Amino acid sequence: MRLSITILFILNVFFVNAQSSNYESVLYESVNKFNHIDHEDQYQIALNQFIALTNSYPNEWLPYYYAAILQTKIALLQKGNTDKLADVALAWVNKCKQIQVNDEVLCAESFAYTVKMSVHPTWRFLAYQDRIKNPLQKAKILNPKNPRIYVLEANLQYHLPGSFGGGCHNAMPIAKQAEKLLILEKGKWRCLPTWGYTSIKEILTTCKY
Repeated sequence: MRLSITILFILNVFFVNAQSSNYESVLYESVNKFNHIDHEDQYQIALNQFIALTNSYPNEWLPYYYAAILQTKIALLQKGNTDKLADVALAWVNKCKQIQVNDEVLCAESFAYTVKMSVHPTWRFLAYQDRIKNPLQKAKILNPKNPRIYVLEANLQYHLPGSFGGGCHNAMPIAKQAEKLLILEKGKWRCLPTWGYTSIKEILTTCKY
């Protein structure tokens, strides 16, 4: 009897470890493709991969997170109704938050609301500013060294109308802070988010003159 229990225990541990190893392998392959997207047509393909991962591993937060980011980028590219696409991204964020609320997830939430605001910044900023800024403030409390907080803040300031404090003057210092933190971001688990530099490259290049 004891031998049978021991064998079942060993088999169960082996199965769990094998499943975890397979998840990390498939996740890494998908994240690696995400990190090397160089054409807008690749966003939907990458999104479909992460949606498949959410179906296979419904208790893992990262597939939902990357689905939210990709859906937001697709909305930003205006591949359809921007509001509706951003709402889908927020739905992915909410699913992610049911599993885990962390600084990266809060950044994804802010990003999606920023895209909704971008449909018409002059009309929407006052209505959306709290939904954009509050998640970033919470993210700073959890991890003030997360560069994506400042990437999003810099882009917000850069693209806002001047009447709301937008433009290079307020965006450049935040972009420089984001750049420093991105450079320091080393030794992370390879599947965790590392995006950001491409998003502030325009600011760092344009605003230095």
